[in-house]
Amino acid sequence: TPSLLLINFEKFNEEAALHEKELDAIEERAQLNRLQRKMKSTHLIERMAKITDTVDSSKMVLLQGFNWESWRSGGGDWYSVIGKRIQMLHDMGFTDLWLPPCSQSVAPQGYLPSQLFNLDGSKYGSQAALETLLEKCHKHGIRCLADIVINHRCGDKQDSQGRWNQFSSGMTTRPSFAGVGDWGGWAITLGDQYSDGSGMHAPGKADGKFDAAPDIDHRNPKVQDSINIWLRWLRLQVGFDGWRFDFVKGYGAEFVGSYCSKSHPAWAVGELWTDMHYDHHGLCVRLRHLIPYPSMAG
Repeated sequence: TPSLLLINFEKFNEEAALHEKELDAIEERAQLNRLQRKMKSTHLIERMAKITDTVDSSKMVLLQGFNWESWRSGGGDWYSVIGKRIQMLHDMGFTDLWLPPCSQSVAPQGYLPSQLFNLDGSKYGSQAALETLLEKCHKHGIRCLADIVINHRCGDKQDSQGRWNQFSSGMTTRPSFAGVGDWGGWAITLGDQYSDGSGMHAPGKADGKFDAAPDIDHRNPKVQDSINIWLRWLRLQVGFDGWRFDFVKGYGAEFVGSYCSKSHPAWAVGELWTDMHYDHHGLCVRLRHLIPYPSMAG
């Protein structure tokens, strides 16, 4: 005889209601993004729209949505390449997508950023293509992480001493953002070859320095304000959900915590590695640098 199929209608209704709630949240977020595009920069600076995204880490499956050579693919439009696979990623169970650095960069991979607000200068595609990708991900319930490279930054021009420490934001479409991210040698850590001598010291350890580009002085309030505004813009207008902070060993954990408290990511992660060595038990990882980091970041 056929087996009797029992349906738990109460559980079925609960799951249906939860799914409906998730769809409503996605639509609410899309409406928020459309609204934020019309806001002036003062609104982004003075008040942060309440965002209620919550993340259950036990149900997260993150995909790194690029590799070192992805910028070569798709004729300079990697965003569209991966955008064609969002349905597949959703069906495979991925909940989060880590995207490459989105700003104009001296290096095509994006890890030598220069004009932070210039997303059209990225080798991965235009700002419009990026926003289309983010919206498509949101429709499929996938969150998107931006790769935030703020340990260092490349200058656009040289100062009177020939040092590449003059920076421009790359923002041309919103006059109210004028001056945000336009830095000079004062934004570089003291002792760095690109510094004008007015900044503050970077982390004391040599492995926290980055010689390929000027190290950013995160103790400077003007630097903090610029980064906070940039992150809010990425979050509220462009449409990113969270952050992957690159090379966090180069600046203090307290700054990561501060930037997160001002930009309200759904979640964030930092790239922090430590030295390893072998003893008679095998490979040893020096966890003393890793364990306190979350509490230091707040």
